[in-house]
Amino acid sequence: MNGKTRRDDTLNSSQLMGTFTVNLDVAEQHIRAGIPVYLVRPVDQFSNQVILKAEEPVIFPLNTSLPSPPFPVVYKGDPSHPQKFYAMHCFTQIFNTYQNPFNFVTISQPSIAHTEPTQAAASSSSSISVATGHPARNQRGKARALGPLATSSNQQRDKFTNLVGTYAPSLIPAWADAIAKIDKFSECSQEREECSRLAQSQSNKEGPIALSHVNGYVFPDPALLVYASATWQSSFFHQWEHCRDALIYRVTSSSSNAKPLRPQLWRELLAMAFKSGNAQGTKVHDLMAQALGSALEAPGSGTTILQAPAPVSDQPVDIERGKYLVWELCKLNFRQELLSLDTHLTHPDSSATEEDVINFRLKHQEQIMGLFSDGSLVPSTPTATNRLALPSWSERFKALKSFRDVMRAWEIPLSFASKGHLGPLGSEVALRTEAALAAHYAQTFFDVFGRPPVLPHLRPSGGMS
Repeated sequence: MNGKTRRDDTLNSSQLMGTFTVNLDVAEQHIRAGIPVYLVRPVDQFSNQVILKAEEPVIFPLNTSLPSPPFPVVYKGDPSHPQKFYAMHCFTQIFNTYQNPFNFVTISQPSIAHTEPTQAAASSSSSISVATGHPARNQRGKARALGPLATSSNQQRDKFTNLVGTYAPSLIPAWADAIAKIDKFSECSQEREECSRLAQSQSNKEGPIALSHVNGYVFPDPALLVYASATWQSSFFHQWEHCRDALIYRVTSSSSNAKPLRPQLWRELLAMAFKSGNAQGTKVHDLMAQALGSALEAPGSGTTILQAPAPVSDQPVDIERGKYLVWELCKLNFRQELLSLDTHLTHPDSSATEEDVINFRLKHQEQIMGLFSDGSLVPSTPTATNRLALPSWSERFKALKSFRDVMRAWEIPLSFASKGHLGPLGSEVALRTEAALAAHYAQTFFDVFGRPPVLPHLRPSGGMS
């Protein structure tokens, strides 16, 4: 330290951490940059200087004793075995952090479109109590159907059409006709309907409840956000963002018993941002607890619940942000629906042991995860892409071949058109084969589950946060 070092005032020292050092050169460089510095020197090095205060060093005792009780063994065996990664996945779930789904945002009450009282009373379209977010009730006490999706014609949306609207992302070109080409009266679908009718006729009171998740969605149907009325749309988007982490945890938790939820229940959950400050939250709590299942029962104390975000207004959601959220919902649903369909249509040998069954499922999961850039059934990063949607054919055709290999193992055989050539040049034959694979997936999903699947879309250019 020569006493001549000048400080650089261009930096904001309030945003700098500073450092402790015993090196004089380092201290001089920090002073020049305007960074707080604490020069640490032994007392015996201060000759002919007045020492105002000397600090005793803090000595931390070493603990050489083993923890009691000992840490549990997560996995013991071959380090390259797939079960090791499954064990690691289950163990890491206890450290998840997510927003508290039971703290709901209070937003300003939306302005309902003016309707004549006589028309409102006679209309068959449903309505929601703005103050509570619950279904409005008629004089007989029966809850009327939810109305966020009501259109001017009061008609149900045709699920056999692609998403279209302000917040609808672009569909992958080869998948554009997959939904429209679904044969609603195919032989497999008729067999499914017959089996369903037989099961319902022979079931007891618990029978229909056990089958109620078959036509549900693992995550909210993207159409709920795209086709919601202007009154509800902002609420739906904000509510999804608020509950997103918890609902993903619902699926990925190692202790979760989560099942797909009916669209009606998803609408209930997304509508719960319509809540006055003093409204009772009992039903809100019950619905969210039902949605999360046993996910909150994960072992350990690492599961942390954060506070709810600040209240938001009911202003329209930014278009690019909305497209991104809808695209993400399509991505989440597609990954889980593909896994569900694969699980339904593939079975290990009847003589397989429990370990063989686990290995069989892990192998199929790894095949499916290979279709995505992040190698996960739940997107781990905002930029994670579906390799089936890559713009470059030289990269996309490899994913298409893997996609076909996944479907080739299913009980329902591949269609003749989907067995066509998939080469690196992107010929007309290869493009037709790509479209045939998309159509085969959509038809197979409908034949098994009785509804069109949620298709993957192209990632919007903006909207990430």
